[in-house]
Amino acid sequence: MMAKKSAKASNDNGNLSDKENGAGHASWSSLNDEILVKHLKAMKEKDGMSDNGFKRTVWVAIAELLAQQAPSKVIKTATKCQDHWTTVHCMPFL
Repeated sequence: MMAKKSAKASNDNGNLSDKENGAGHASWSSLNDEILVKHLKAMKEKDGMSDNGFKRTVWVAIAELLAQQAPSKVIKTATKCQDHWTTVHCMPFL
């Protein structure tokens, strides 16, 4: 009989599971949205954009800001921040 993997077991690649590294569905609060929008506006004024949108360093900085100012159980990565921006930038408050 095979033993069950513990919740902290690594996957076949030796990486932690999504649950352990904070991956999963991120809930976005109005505070999170405010931090995202304010930082993007500031970076746009400071030339934090490339020809195809915001630079990768901008998304990384936002993820770090969210971790400090609005911590949550699920880590909001730079990629999640960028993905969420596609939803937020269409909201009427902008």
